[in-house]
Amino acid sequence: MPVPDEIKAYERPRCTEIHQVRGHYYVYKTTSVWDRERKRPRKKTLGCVGKIVPGRGFVASGPKAGPAAPAGAPVVREYGCWALFDGLNPGLREQLEEHLGELGVRCFGSIVFCGFGQVVFSGLGVGHADHSRAVPW
Repeated sequence: MPVPDEIKAYERPRCTEIHQVRGHYYVYKTTSVWDRERKRPRKKTLGCVGKIVPGRGFVASGPKAGPAAPAGAPVVREYGCWALFDGLNPGLREQLEEHLGELGVRCFGSIVFCGFGQVVFSGLGVGHADHSRAVPW
């Protein structure tokens, strides 16, 4: 069934095409690849980038589709082991950042926490492949 003109009229990203699936209109990214046998380009569909909703237009899919965070919302940059480490050693991160920079702190954190994980999980008799047994309850 052909796509109606009112759906085609909505603005959408370049190099895309519209597919109708069960009454909904989805937008797919396309490109072309050279077919050596036929000696001409061939269309290749890459994946769904969104859909067209009548009355609203193009709606992107994926992580960028959600609403933007409100102004002043907290930004979470660390969790898990870093929070524990900061709680046990207050001020150490700032000292590390002063001497090593942000990249150095990240590398330090990765090295320390990989070792920390090895010690904790090996003490429980659990390898990295099976963390489900790490929680005793």
